[in-house]
Amino acid sequence: MCIARFSLLCMKQKSVMDVGYSHHVKAAFVFDAANGICAAFIMKTLVAPVERVRHLQRSIPEISKVSAFRVAASVVQELGVSSLWKSTGSYSLRYSPLQGLNFAFKDLFRRTWAHHRNEHRSSLPPWDRNVVCGATAGMTSLLFMYPSERYYRALARAAKGTANHAVSEYSSLLDFCRRTVHKGGFRLLYRGFCMAAVNVAVYRGLYFGAYDSIAPLMHREPQTLSSFLIGSFLLGWTVASTAGLVSYPFITVRHRTVGASNPQNSNVNNRLSIMAHVRCASDILRTEGPKALFRGGRSALTLRSITGGGVLAIYDSLHHPYLFDFLFRSFV
Repeated sequence: MCIARFSLLCMKQKSVMDVGYSHHVKAAFVFDAANGICAAFIMKTLVAPVERVRHLQRSIPEISKVSAFRVAASVVQELGVSSLWKSTGSYSLRYSPLQGLNFAFKDLFRRTWAHHRNEHRSSLPPWDRNVVCGATAGMTSLLFMYPSERYYRALARAAKGTANHAVSEYSSLLDFCRRTVHKGGFRLLYRGFCMAAVNVAVYRGLYFGAYDSIAPLMHREPQTLSSFLIGSFLLGWTVASTAGLVSYPFITVRHRTVGASNPQNSNVNNRLSIMAHVRCASDILRTEGPKALFRGGRSALTLRSITGGGVLAIYDSLHHPYLFDFLFRSFV
C-alpha cells in the first residue's frame, strides 16, 4: 500500500512542484538514465567473456564439466580473442536500458520524496524510504520493459527448438507487441507480470535500499577515485548477493510456474495467476522442502552479484567529484 501511494505521489509531481523544479527533475532523469546505461554497458562488456564461457558450458554437454579456463583458452585458440565478446551488443541492448530506467526512476523518486518531505513531514526513516524508492523504481522500470522481456523469452524458446515458428512469426519487438495485443489484449501482453513485479520489488528494494543507506556512511570522508570505486564495488557486491539470495525463491517459483504453463495458450490466466504461484510454492515446500527454493542459487547468483555490484560502483563513480579531473589528467 505504501509503495502504491508513493507511486501515485510521484505521478502527480507536476501538480505539486514549481516549473523550475520540474525542469530540474527532467534534466536529472535524463542524466541519471544515461549514467545508468553507461554503467550497465561497461560492466556487461567486462563480464562478457565469463558469460560466453558459461553459455558454452551450458549449451554443450561435452564441456559442461571442463574447467572454465580451459574452455576460454580453447575458444581463443580456435576463434580468436574477439569471439569471447560475441553477442555482447545484443545482450547490452537488452540489459542496459532496463538498468538506466532503474537508476533514473530510483533517483527521481528519492528527489520527489525529498521535495515532498520539505512540505509535509515524512514518517518513514531513511532506510525504509530507500527500500520503497528502490522497489517502486524496479516495478516501474519493469512496467515499461516487460513486453521486451517476453519477446526475448519467445526468441529463446525458438532457439531451443520449443517454438520453431516463433522466429518467422515475430519479425521485431513491435510486431510481437502488435500480434500479442491483437490476440488477447494488453492483459496477454503483460501475462505473468504480477509475480515478476513481486520478485523485482523484493530484489530492487534490498539492492537499492541497502546500498543507498550504507554508502553515505562509508564515503563520509573525501576519497580518491580508485578507493571510492573499490569500496563501492565491495559494498555493491555484498548488497547484490544478499538481495539475490533473498529474492531467489521467487525466481524459482516463477520459473517452475512458467515452465509448467503453455506459452502458446491465449488464455491470460493460463497457470500464471498469483494463486498458481502460491500453489507451486506450497507444492515445492511440501514435496521437496525449503532448500529446493534455493537450489542452483549459488552458481546463478555469483556472476549476477558481481555484475550488480559493478554497476552500482560505476554509477556512483560517474558522480564522483574527481572523475573529470582524473579523465583530464589521463587523456589530455
